[in-house]
Amino acid sequence: MCITRNTTIMKKVYQLLLLFLCTVFSFTLSAQCEDARITGVKNLDCRDEGVTLTAEGFDTEFNFEGYVWYNDDGVIPDETEEYLTVTVSGNYYAIVTYFNDFEGTGGTCQLEVVTIAEDFNKPTIDILPPSILDCNNSSVLLDASNSKLNNLSNDNVIGELNSEISWVYNGSEIGDEITQMVSDSGIYTLILTDKVNGCKDTTEIKVEQNIDVPSITISALTEELNCEVEQIELRTLVTTQGIATYNWSTGSDAASITVSDSMTYSVELTDAANGCKDTAELNITQNIIEPTVSISQLLPEFNCTVDAIGLTT
Repeated sequence: MCITRNTTIMKKVYQLLLLFLCTVFSFTLSAQCEDARITGVKNLDCRDEGVTLTAEGFDTEFNFEGYVWYNDDGVIPDETEEYLTVTVSGNYYAIVTYFNDFEGTGGTCQLEVVTIAEDFNKPTIDILPPSILDCNNSSVLLDASNSKLNNLSNDNVIGELNSEISWVYNGSEIGDEITQMVSDSGIYTLILTDKVNGCKDTTEIKVEQNIDVPSITISALTEELNCEVEQIELRTLVTTQGIATYNWSTGSDAASITVSDSMTYSVELTDAANGCKDTAELNITQNIIEPTVSISQLLPEFNCTVDAIGLTT
C-alpha cells in the first residue's frame, strides 16, 4: 500500500516538474521570439533600387542555425543569412532556427511579414506658356507652380523640404524657385527632383523674342511755305507688324497732318504688335518776303518837244 502511494506521489511530482520545465522552456522560447523583427523596411525608389532587410532582436545566448526567407512566391532560394537584399516589391518574412547548446533548448521564430512597395513615380512638371520678350516686356515669368510630386507618401506639395528645383539656361543654373524671371530668349530647362523618392523630371520651355523695330518716314510735296503755298500736308510711310499708332509733336494722333507754320515737325510711331517705336522728323521752311519795285523816267516832263516819256523799272 505504501509503495503504491509513494509511486503515485512520485508520478505527480514528476508531472509537476515536467509541467514547470515545459512552462519555463515555452516562456524562454516565447521571449526569444518576442523582440525578433525585420528592420530596414522602406520603399524601392529612384534613390534605392535595392533594400536590405535584417532579421534581428534575438537573444545573444542562442546560436542561430539558419534563416529561411520567404516572399509571395514561397521560399527564396539560397538566402540563408540574416540579411536579405530586396529588389522587387512584395511581402517578405523570415523563419529563424536557433539553439542553446548549454541548456539544450531551441526552436524557430517566424518574423512578422513586412511589405516592400515600389515608388518610382516621377514628378509632373507643368510650365505655363510664357509671354514673349518685346519692347513692352524686357523680362518674362516662367511659372511652374502647377507642377506636383507623385510619391507614395502623399507629401506632394512642392516645398523646400520635399523637393529640389533647378532652372538651367545655357548650361548654368539660374534659379531654384518654382517661378523664375528671365530676360533672354532661348531654351530654359527645369529639373524637378522629389526628395522623398529621389525621382526627377526634366522639361524644356522656349522663350521667344520680338523686338523688330517698325519704320516711319515723313513725305511732303514741298517743304517750303510761301505766298502761294500756305499749307503743306505731311504724310507718313510706315512698316509695322501690327496696328500703327502715331504721336505727332503737334499732339495729333493721325497718320497725316496739315501744317501752316515753319518749324521742325516730328512723329513717333508705335507698333502695337510688340510695343517697339520709331521716330521721324521733317523741317518746314517759309519764304514770304515781298519783292520791291520802283519806276524811273528818262525825261523829267512832257513839253512841246517831248510828247512821250519812257518808264523803266
